[in-house]
Amino acid sequence: MLRYLAPVAAAAVLSVGVAHAADMGIPTKAPVLAPAAMTWTGFYVGAQAGVGWATTNWTNTIGITTNKFDGSGVVGGVTAGYNWQAPGSRFVFGIEADISASGVDPTKTTLACGVSCESNLKAFGTIRGRVGYSAFDNTLLYVTGGAAVGRFDYRLTGFTEDQTHWGWTLGAGVEYALTHHWSMKIEYLYTKFENGSLNVPPFPVITVPFDMNLVRIGVNYRW
Repeated sequence: MLRYLAPVAAAAVLSVGVAHAADMGIPTKAPVLAPAAMTWTGFYVGAQAGVGWATTNWTNTIGITTNKFDGSGVVGGVTAGYNWQAPGSRFVFGIEADISASGVDPTKTTLACGVSCESNLKAFGTIRGRVGYSAFDNTLLYVTGGAAVGRFDYRLTGFTEDQTHWGWTLGAGVEYALTHHWSMKIEYLYTKFENGSLNVPPFPVITVPFDMNLVRIGVNYRW
């Protein structure tokens, strides 16, 4: 009989000892809680800046052309958007809009312009969809595309005209979550605007295309 009672008695003594230790304030190891799962779902706002490279040419209706020329400049502005990530999925869907001031200003000096032609992109904005894949809990790879609109200042020697033109944009990027609220990104966008046109008497109508490559970095706050 003692042989069977001994294990029971030992277990009882052990449980009493643990309870007594707790009453005496002896520290015991707390259970480890798993960190909250990372999700990209939510609204965000941010700021971005980068460099743009643009290519253009000025051609009139009788075929006089500057041929292609390019120029670069700094851009920077603000961003806002929304992401949605289904629970348990690594795919992220979102929409993003931004507006930026621009110093991208291709200029060429040539007799075809009289003296010089200047295509100054003063400001632009985009509204784009985003589709991403959360390759790791805090890293998002994405592609993006949508509409773009730009405000241009065209200058031909002795003549200036402001115009607004729509276009489209397409690109890709990587966003890294520093915390559940803060993230940083780097992205590339190719943007093509519709042709500008100038009627400068006594010259025939001049058409001005504008294609831009843009690389920028940004920081976002999400909630």
